[in-house]
This record gives sequence, structure tokens and C-alpha cells, in this order.
Amino acid sequence: MTYEAFLKLVPTMLQEEMGEEAQVSLHTIYKNNNQKREALCILEPGCNVSPTIYMAPYYERYQEGGKMGEILEAILAEYRTNRCGLYLDVGEFQDFDKLRSRIVYKLVNYEQNQPLLQDIPHRRFLDLAVVYYFLIQNHFIGSGTAMVHNRQLEAWGVDEGILYETARENTDRLLGNELEPMPQVIQELLRKDLVRQVSQYPNREDYSEEQLSLWASQILSALMPKEKYVMYVLSNRDKYFGASAVLNQKKLTAFASEHGNFYVIPSSIHEMILMPECEPLSAVELKRLLEEINTDGQIVGQEYLSSRIYYFDKEKDCLE
Repeated sequence: MTYEAFLKLVPTMLQEEMGEEAQVSLHTIYKNNNQKREALCILEPGCNVSPTIYMAPYYERYQEGGKMGEILEAILAEYRTNRCGLYLDVGEFQDFDKLRSRIVYKLVNYEQNQPLLQDIPHRRFLDLAVVYYFLIQNHFIGSGTAMVHNRQLEAWGVDEGILYETARENTDRLLGNELEPMPQVIQELLRKDLVRQVSQYPNREDYSEEQLSLWASQILSALMPKEKYVMYVLSNRDKYFGASAVLNQKKLTAFASEHGNFYVIPSSIHEMILMPECEPLSAVELKRLLEEINTDGQIVGQEYLSSRIYYFDKEKDCLE
């Protein structure tokens, strides 16, 4: 059975299983960089919120020899485990004043997201696009995000300019921005990974925070190349969609005042890397390195931002 046939068959069989009162539907969810994923939605009476059940893993199970009956049971088990029986007041999402304090922005690649950009408000920034989303915090479904679409902008009666200024203020206030030396960021990631690994051991209390931090420092020293370059990581506090911190002009101007002209490397949608021009690597070498990282798959499809290198000119006080 092809994937397309599988996508038609599963909702039909689940609808028969759930009965007429339930609503079973299939949706295509567009992710960053035109990544598409098919997902199942099941709504029972009294609910308008459903867990997202992606179909690709279940089709892989079918290809590996799984029986349809077992696959349907697994889908229903996932649904029953994650459903919350919640009815959200959608009116809240139609009122700009109720949402404006939670609207923020992020950066995506302009060319790679053309289908999505046709449906959402955005503005061009170099070879990137500024897009908008709002933060969701609910007692039952937890935290999440939702993209702002053109239809919402029309319903709110506001233009993209107002949206940008609102998101600019909120992004700095809610998500913050951090500029840290790269070794410090890597060491913290190593420390967190060590904490995660040690937490699985029965005698985990034998390992202190100081010991784990020391190990992280030792691992970093072993991993770092002998020829070290001065690099800084620019992101937000959570290191999630943090590449948008490069839109903070004051941050870039302050960095240039201390370090002079510098390059900005779009590592991923989550962070930017800043490197003073005085370092021995040229823009051409940096661009080649970035292209190799993207080509080798070290940055997964949804996290890719750009293969361009940007340059901040201190005299012009701008990024180009």
C-alpha cells in the first residue's frame, strides 16, 4: 500500500471505530523550510482541542510488517494518552488586545518558505523573513506556539507594521537575548548532558554539580581545536528561535563598539554566531564552512536558516 492510500484508509477505519459522534480528519501541517507532515485530528463531543498524531511513523510500522489492526490500536492509544477533553474559547484568538502581549517574532529563510509566506504576514530581512507567532500557556495543554496568519491580521484590523513593533518589544521582554562566548555555551551544553546521563545512575547523588562542571570543562578542552577563534553565540534565553536576536540593533552596535567590524554566521534558526573580522578566517572560508555544515546534514531541515554570511560595518552601523 502506498503512503497516499494509507492516508486515505486510516481516517476511514478510525471513523468507523470512533462512531458518528466523533470527527476524524487528516491535515497537512507545514513546518519550517517547506517541510510538510500529515497529521490526524480526532475530536469527540465537547472538545475542540486534539493531540497532533503524525502519520509517517505509523506508515513506517506498516512497511515493517505491522498489521492494520495493531496500527489502529496504537494510534488510538496515543490519542487517549494525550487527549485532554478541553474546549478552548477561540474568541480569545480573535481579539488582538488579548493576544498582543504574547506576540513575538522569529527568522526563517525567505526562499525556502515561499508557500508558507503566502499565507502569513512577514517582512524581508536580508535573505531572511521575519514571521510572527504567539506564545500559548494553558493549564491543560501546557506551553506551545502558534503562527500568526493573514486571516487573523485581517480579523484584528491591524497592519504588519503594528505587528512588527509589538513583536519587537515582546521578543526582548519575554524571550530576552544573550551573547556568550562559544566555549561557555558549549561547556554548558556538555554539563547539561552529563547531568542527564548521571541522573540515570542509582548512585547519582555521588556526583556533585562542581564535579560535573569540571568534567564538562575537561571534555571541552579535549574537543576544542588547537587554533582557537574568538566566537560568540547570540540567541535568546531558551536557545529556541533565538536567531531573531540579531534584529536587536543595539546589541550589534554595542558588540561592534568593543570588537570592531564582525561577521554574523546564521548557524540555525535558534542562534547566530558573531566573529570579529580580525580573526584569521575570511568571509569566503566562513561561507564554505557554513555550506559544508548545511550540506552534511549537521543542521536538520527544519532548523536550517541560511548559507549566507553577514557582515556588520561599524561605520555604517548596519548588517549587510
